[in-house]
Amino acid sequence: VPLIILLLQFLLIGLHGIKNHYKKCGPYIPNVAIIIPVWNEEDVVGLSIDSLMELDYPAEHFRIYAVDDVSTDRTPEVIDAKVKQYPNHVVNLR
Repeated sequence: VPLIILLLQFLLIGLHGIKNHYKKCGPYIPNVAIIIPVWNEEDVVGLSIDSLMELDYPAEHFRIYAVDDVSTDRTPEVIDAKVKQYPNHVVNLR
């Protein structure tokens, strides 16, 4: 009996391959959240955000969150400048 069930299972998988719904499906692009933890990173955080914005991925499908842990240098100002440069794509969480 297990052998018969196994053979039926392989037949059903083969039939699914013949008649499937993949041709009717449209392209799907998931939304992505990129989280950057920063602390006193004024020298590199601006370049990091610029590099992430140049990804080969639709910009409307990803958002960058910069999580600042109370930096003591100019990191918040750099991130705020990037928030203004890339509205609705970069978020400063402090």
